[in-house]
Amino acid sequence: MKEPLCRQNSLRNFVSAVSLFLILLLVIDSDLFAGPVEGNPRKGGTLILGMTADPSTLNCGIESSQIVAMVTSSIYSGLIHLDEESNPHPDLAQSWEISPDGLVYTFQLRENVKWHDGEPFTSADVKFSFENLVGKYNARGREAYRNIKAIETPGPLTVKINLKKAYSPFLGVLTAHDGCIMPKHVFDGTDVFKNPHNDANPVGSGPFKLKEWKKGSHVTLARNDNYFKKGRPFLDSVIFRIIPNAATRAIAFETGEINVVTTVPGEAVLVPTFHPAFLLRNPGPEYRKQAWDDLKLMRREYDRVRGAGAG
Repeated sequence: MKEPLCRQNSLRNFVSAVSLFLILLLVIDSDLFAGPVEGNPRKGGTLILGMTADPSTLNCGIESSQIVAMVTSSIYSGLIHLDEESNPHPDLAQSWEISPDGLVYTFQLRENVKWHDGEPFTSADVKFSFENLVGKYNARGREAYRNIKAIETPGPLTVKINLKKAYSPFLGVLTAHDGCIMPKHVFDGTDVFKNPHNDANPVGSGPFKLKEWKKGSHVTLARNDNYFKKGRPFLDSVIFRIIPNAATRAIAFETGEINVVTTVPGEAVLVPTFHPAFLLRNPGPEYRKQAWDDLKLMRREYDRVRGAGAG
């Protein structure tokens, strides 16, 4: 018997919610690799995610699609990162102050941060990124960046951003997802759309480096042993497998070939054995308790909806 349309839509919405939750939890703001730790996470392991398509580029300064961000948010860093409640925490910026009128944001940057090629990270990289890359081309934060009046760099580890008018959500667009910081020494004076480091050898400051990109097959990231957050990341590697067909992704998840299955809007893919245990096969990632509680709640809702549709 064909399920009523409302139930089909409920299932689609549920799967989409699970997909979005997993993306946010595992990849988008690198909080899995860079955020607060609870419990005693073990080091090592590989996380394998199933993706719908290859990213169009590995330059998050010029492209802000979700697929690009899934990969680049682990290669690059932002000034801050957000926790599950959207509270800001230090990333490349170790601290910041906001003027009483909300017009001036002053960031103190971390010391001794290195790009993947060994060059030092400085305030010049932040200024260059917002004026020449992210501020111009990244659609997700474009409106917020248009509100920037001027960027000053009083010192190599100090950045002062002056806004035209107060904008309270401004910190929220300074993550690796919306405002990734790019290396000035790699892009300055080049055609940023044709720079070879966009794809072949991205130079970031994040917890992972590009190891291999075989288009149509997979993108493999390897741990950055010189990451500025000592002891991080816990994983040895992250593999993004390109599996365009939704049913094939679901089967790969069921059989354990991938640890995370993602969907795109409109796909009604059901994974009957979807359960947090599948995501615990590799010991490396650190997972917040609340995140797992949310995931279990979604599992119960999945069972409820599926049970209602069976009749």
